[in-house]
Order: sequence, then C-alpha cells, then structure tokens
Amino acid sequence: MEDRMVVNAGMEYSQKTMEVWDDVVQALLATLSGKSGMGQKHVLEQFAAYVKAGGTIKAARFDEEHLAEFHAAARELGLMYYAIRDVQTKQAVILIRDCDAMCLNQVAENLAKRGRPLYLNPQLSVSEFLEKNEKEEILFCRAESLEKLEDAKWEAANRKMEFAIGKQQDGSYIVIFRKEDTENLRKIGIIHKDVPVAKLFRVSDIEDVRQIVKEQRQDKEAERKTEKQEQKNHGR
Repeated sequence: MEDRMVVNAGMEYSQKTMEVWDDVVQALLATLSGKSGMGQKHVLEQFAAYVKAGGTIKAARFDEEHLAEFHAAARELGLMYYAIRDVQTKQAVILIRDCDAMCLNQVAENLAKRGRPLYLNPQLSVSEFLEKNEKEEILFCRAESLEKLEDAKWEAANRKMEFAIGKQQDGSYIVIFRKEDTENLRKIGIIHKDVPVAKLFRVSDIEDVRQIVKEQRQDKEAERKTEKQEQKNHGR
C-alpha cells in the first residue's frame, strides 16, 4: 500500500485529530515507519511513544506546491513533523503532536507574512463576513477559547467554512457563523459542543447592518482612490 493510501485510511477515522482510536494511530505510525528513511523513522517512533503516553496526533493539509517552503519554515522553528505528498489530490499531509500545534500555527503565520500562505484564512473580519453572507441566516455563540479556535482553523480551511470573531463590550469574544455550518463547526472545535447558539440579528437589525457594511465598503473604496491619486501626484 502506498504512503498516501495508508495516511488516507487513517485520516478517515478522524479528519480533525487522530485522538480516539489510539490503536489505529499506532498501527498507522508503525506502517509508515516501515516505509520511511532513518530521519523520518525517528520522528514516527517519537510520535508512537507520545501517543502511548497519552498524547494525540494532529493532521493538517495544504496544497503540495507549498511543501518546500513549509520544510524551510518548519526547520527555522524546530517543528517536528512527518510529511507526505498525496499525488492524487495534489496536497501535502502533515502529522504533528498536538503539543506542537502552536508551533505549526507560527510556521503558517510566518509564511503568510512572506506572502506565501499555506491556506486561505477562514476567519474573516466581521464586516467582510456579513457582507459575503448577507442573504444567509447568521448565528453566534460565545467563544470558549481563542487558542482552540486557532488550532481548528486548519480544518475549517480544509472544509471551506468561514467564520468571524467579534469582541463584545465586556471584553469577551463571540463566534459568528452561518446556520448551515453549525454542526460541522462544532465537530472541528470552532464552536464548543455544549455552548448554545442564537440568531445574531433581529429582523429589524439586518437592514442596519447592511447599511453599515455598505458604508464601510464605500469608505474603503474612497481610501483606495485617495491613495492612488497621491501616488500619481508623487510620481510627477
């Protein structure tokens, strides 16, 4: 069985994190270890020991064209990972320990700053999210942990689901999302499974929100025109 087939078989058990079926994860790591060189084999052995001690393994996917850049950025931060190229889907699959999730996020952030993002950020600004989904029913709920939200962004991007984070006057945060994405966002951890959800707007609020979004869009367009004009003036 090819490496990609082994990983895909294991991934089917848990697309978000391989944390429930420890025996399946151990078998997956052992199988990959038998197919790997010494360097990668050492990583997989450490993964197996980590899972045996109670840790979990997470998986992330992104387009394979970014794999070389990922290797370089991951080495800069000392991230321990196992990478496989899936030639059929044209994606790379990265396995990491859950304790390294923040390091993985930092790798992605560093690449994004360099203009080479691994994935399109599924977290939009509130105004952008509302503008894109003005005809959808929008819900919200309390955000349990911003750190967990960061961890779950990979899976939201994989599933092509977008959301927004809003800050309330008391300093707390809320997650804003489409009603049709509710269950899937719960599954991947963007929405906590026990947190109640509610409609974001009363019917009377919707037109007000649309007007605000429209005004913000007009302001941004005016700013762009002003910047272009200033650049022309400086070029003379």
